[in-house]
Amino acid sequence: MIKKGEDTKKVSLMSPKVDFVFKRIFGNPEMPEILISFLNAVLGYIDNDRIVSVYILNPNIDKKSIDDKYSILDVRAKANDDTIIDIEIQIANNSDMVKRTVYYLSKLIEEQIFEGDDYTKLKKSITINVVNFIVVQNDRVHNAFLFKEIDTHQVLTDVAQIHFLELPKLNTNGIMPNELLKDWLLFIENPEDKEVSMIAEQIPEIKKAYNQLNVLSHNKEERYLYEQRQKSLHEKVSSLNHAHRKGFNEGKLEGRGEEKKATLCRQISRKFQITNEDIEIIHKCEDVSKLDEALDEILFAESKEEVLIKLV
Repeated sequence: MIKKGEDTKKVSLMSPKVDFVFKRIFGNPEMPEILISFLNAVLGYIDNDRIVSVYILNPNIDKKSIDDKYSILDVRAKANDDTIIDIEIQIANNSDMVKRTVYYLSKLIEEQIFEGDDYTKLKKSITINVVNFIVVQNDRVHNAFLFKEIDTHQVLTDVAQIHFLELPKLNTNGIMPNELLKDWLLFIENPEDKEVSMIAEQIPEIKKAYNQLNVLSHNKEERYLYEQRQKSLHEKVSSLNHAHRKGFNEGKLEGRGEEKKATLCRQISRKFQITNEDIEIIHKCEDVSKLDEALDEILFAESKEEVLIKLV
């Protein structure tokens, strides 16, 4: 049955890489099994260690945050063992992802303890970042960090963890810890891929996520909010690129053509594999406006070809 507000025409599916959509699916309190499956895949929990229930701590989306290009639409949840988990998806690289993540993790920990409280009340806090760019320079799709002794690598405590899931490494056959995590990341990367359709038929939680995405994509109001959020994210990247292009006084980078080329090469290499031929195409372009268009395009580009075509 088609509900009021839903479009019966065939439309493209929204991208789960847009935080608004990601939160609608993984932060849906009516379908906690979706988040539970994803978390068990990320954390590698099996058997008795598995998360069996979650409570979504921030299920609502403030409509003001849709238009705020600097707002973060994360999913925060408490697991059945009282672990606090914050999941965030980012498609734009602000070059401050690691330090910002450390800061947010510290806030998760701080918020658990009040003055006079016993520190034994402190529960495990985990941040999970799904990113559309490269953060860690290795061939692992999933990288996890906690407190260890520098030389012996002995774990001091697992009370604080940071996880990075880097989507571009899916295209380079990056090392994957388990098949279920790969399936979830393929869904996030491109839900319209035929492989994802086959996966959804085999994994009930991914099937539910796919169906929920389909419902959202056909809902006119949700589609409008999605497009508004896309616009806000585009504006964020454009403003960052504009600041870089304009350069700063007092000796900071100037937005010259050669600097634009270097920036474009770096951004493509972080999101996709870059070849010598790609670098040659970039360096041959002397039209600054085309370089600007390519820099703006890279945010939502699904392939480097979509970016490089702007230089022709």
